[in-house]
Amino acid sequence: MNTPQIGPSPAQRAWMALGYGLFIHFGPNTFSGQSWGDGTFPAAGFAPTSLDPSQWAELAAQAGMRYAVLTAKHHDGFCLWPSRFTEYSVKHSPGQPDVVEMFVNAFHKAGIKVGLYYSLWDRNYPEYANDAVYAAYMREQMRELLTQYGEIVEMWFDGGWDKDYPNAEWMFDPAWEQDPKSGLHHGECWEWRALYETIHQIQPDCQVVRNSSSDWPGAVRYHPVDVRTSEHFHFIWEEQIRQPHIDPVFINEAG
Repeated sequence: MNTPQIGPSPAQRAWMALGYGLFIHFGPNTFSGQSWGDGTFPAAGFAPTSLDPSQWAELAAQAGMRYAVLTAKHHDGFCLWPSRFTEYSVKHSPGQPDVVEMFVNAFHKAGIKVGLYYSLWDRNYPEYANDAVYAAYMREQMRELLTQYGEIVEMWFDGGWDKDYPNAEWMFDPAWEQDPKSGLHHGECWEWRALYETIHQIQPDCQVVRNSSSDWPGAVRYHPVDVRTSEHFHFIWEEQIRQPHIDPVFINEAG
């Protein structure tokens, strides 16, 4: 029987040492005025005329930040890089700006590590409901992002509730865990382990983050992950205060 690792790996220690960073939400919603796009905003409507990620990087460096994460693809499914696997991307935007490339180059030049946010939920991809097809699509996009832009210190995933939770809403109900017939999933629909392994095959030190969201901060919904989110504020839901899980080590039967 293999003894599970106790404590962080060297890559996890290096990630934690980064400390202070920046999260940049930029994309079609910047122009549409929506918080969560529904995937119908036209690619031609994404038309930044004065985009300057070097200004972002300069500001981050002045603030002492050591890493930054960009929303490469949010829930609307629009890709900020010219992906070969979808038409819903910057390749159909005026000037075809590869925002991921601009972001990565600017922050690397400033000596700042970069990460990318990627929504599991996709409100545009036509085969999204076909789990196997969509899971393969995500792995292909991981190969693009992790082979074309140099070192990526983390991949930050969100939106998993859409297929994992029985009601497809973002708020988690602990009762689902106790009911084997609830329809709760733990990443199977996304072929999560294969996605995780694909990332590490390409960039072994890239930290895979699965957002626990605000529903129960710090909880680990499924494995494997390298990093868990823990939003340190008192989140009130159903008249209960939800505090983050702060146990330093999580171990499951799979190690």
